[in-house]
Amino acid sequence: FFFFSSRRRHTRSSLVSWARRCVQETATQSTWGLLFIKIRDMKFFIHILVLLFSLACSQSTCPKFSCAATSSPETEDVCSTKTGNDFSLSKCKNSLSQKCDFNFDAQMSVCVDVRIKAKTLLPGEPCAASFYCMSGLCSFKYCAGAKSGDSCLIDQECNPGSYCSPRGKCEDLLKAGDACGNSVGKCKNELACANSICVPIGSLEDGAVSDNELACKSLFVMIDNSGATKCHNKPKLVGGNTPQPCTYGTYCSYQFDGNTDKLTMPCKCGANSAGASYCHPGIGNLDGDVSKFLSFAGKAFTTPCHISNPWFCLRRLSDNPNEYYIAYTAHGNITAIEQYTNNDDCVKANVNRDYWLAYAGANPTPNKSNNSSGGSIQLGTGVSIFLVLLLIELALLISVSYTHLRAHETSLHLVCRLLLEKKKK
Repeated sequence: FFFFSSRRRHTRSSLVSWARRCVQETATQSTWGLLFIKIRDMKFFIHILVLLFSLACSQSTCPKFSCAATSSPETEDVCSTKTGNDFSLSKCKNSLSQKCDFNFDAQMSVCVDVRIKAKTLLPGEPCAASFYCMSGLCSFKYCAGAKSGDSCLIDQECNPGSYCSPRGKCEDLLKAGDACGNSVGKCKNELACANSICVPIGSLEDGAVSDNELACKSLFVMIDNSGATKCHNKPKLVGGNTPQPCTYGTYCSYQFDGNTDKLTMPCKCGANSAGASYCHPGIGNLDGDVSKFLSFAGKAFTTPCHISNPWFCLRRLSDNPNEYYIAYTAHGNITAIEQYTNNDDCVKANVNRDYWLAYAGANPTPNKSNNSSGGSIQLGTGVSIFLVLLLIELALLISVSYTHLRAHETSLHLVCRLLLEKKKK
């Protein structure tokens, strides 16, 4: 990659000719000839070395997240600025109706409105007016999409329970036992595509061949000595059952109950003011979270949620919101508990907002630590604020103002409303 894409002057042909010339020179000159490469060629190699060194340096440390004062009026919509590898975070002007649209790769992130906007709701999601649906049609309080057999370009055009096939038609999601894959089709939300077959999430025992960890009861797979990928019992971190500090760039050691298998996984960056990194405790130390997620996924994903964003849909359709928040928090702990360890309030609000909103919903009474997983996630004072934000966000998600509905009122709606109001009087 570096040799063939660095400077336009150093094309592949020029490099080949340089190599041929170098061999000829070293064959006819003394060994000192190796040291006296032409200046232009030396410049090229210096360029490569500098590029490699800068790349290595840019990945040698974890970013630091500092909480800044509220932005000035000139930059009130800016909630994150990046300097080098580090971030400075500030509160949005209106924290009740705005959130930070944080992006790790962006030099600057801005505050965006959390309220539902026009053309943003997927088919199957509750709606108050057609104005909000991607399809432009709100029917019986739910956004309507393309039916099975209708033409489509993307999954988001199709109704829940279907997807846009490579043939350009909305087709039903595949059932358990059906063949699946990118060129074949997509499984229902409560299923996982393992070994090109749709199977229930968390249904396969340890030792079963599976190329998808979601299909395993342990939510973990490992390659055995024969080269086959199989469900494996859950790993546990050696030296602790909570996220443990480590040096970024090193590896963490894991062991398994009942066998002598060993495993190493990279130390991962957290999101904190010190730029600290952590070893994941291992799923074997998060049995409670695994059980909560699998219990929820087995029944909740069967609701009519769109394949493009089942979590967001479940938050709005779940009969038991608390159960949803517990499952979402558990899923976050399983996949990236390091990211949520020792978060400052500004990180909770700007970087990991969805997780902490779910945590507040799952734990209405603030605790000192995340006891659901045994992790050492410090809550600080921000959870009480998140409880308020959670209630407000839910209200914004499931309701539309009477004034706004009046703005989209047709003449027929107007007659009906006036007759009802007259009847009430």
